[in-house]
Amino acid sequence: MAKAVHDNTKKGSRRKKKTGKSKWRERAKNLGKNLLFAVLCAAVYLSADALMGCSIVRGVNDNIFWLIMILPVILLPIRSLVKGVRDWPSLLLNAFIGLLAGVGLLYLSILAWLGTNYLIPRSDSYERVAVVCGIKSEQRYRQAAHNYVNLRFADNGEGYRYDAGYDEYKGLQPGDTCIVTLRDGIWGYPVIRHLQPCEKSVSPQRDIKPLPNLLRERKILIFWGISKGCVC
Repeated sequence: MAKAVHDNTKKGSRRKKKTGKSKWRERAKNLGKNLLFAVLCAAVYLSADALMGCSIVRGVNDNIFWLIMILPVILLPIRSLVKGVRDWPSLLLNAFIGLLAGVGLLYLSILAWLGTNYLIPRSDSYERVAVVCGIKSEQRYRQAAHNYVNLRFADNGEGYRYDAGYDEYKGLQPGDTCIVTLRDGIWGYPVIRHLQPCEKSVSPQRDIKPLPNLLRERKILIFWGISKGCVC
């Protein structure tokens, strides 16, 4: 009898250990899922923020973005009412969850929209001249540091606030004239690929000389080289 009681006690302790291990595993899994979700949210936010800082978007109705963000705030409480939830705290909680979901959906939409425009080109790279009207650095935290450069394009007077990289930003001062390298994306929105002062242009524009002038210059150089060789 005493032996049976001792065996049952061992079995009970083993079950408790297994239950404890399974609980810790479940908690570890949930923690891993939450961390992965947080990393994905941060990646979506930072990527969308970077794309908004280099894409020149014009003629887009802002109400579309408000609709994307507010729609879950309205739909989740309606869903709770349909299911029979009538207390205000639950409805407010659902509205708050809908607000978070709406913000996430908004940034996902921006990432998909501007990301495809950035990755799929519609034109070759080209250059525009712009004047630096002002600069401002915001070092909130390292991954989301902003180096804003207010540009005014010389060809049409259009202004744009460009979120520059540190190497681009450190060489600029208000009043500088810059060469802005752009490329049109698949949706037709220009994307700034590079910015630097005029004297450091990546692909400086050269004067296209007429063919007779070019041939005349080449003949002069050849004649000068022959005459120099004869003198020597």
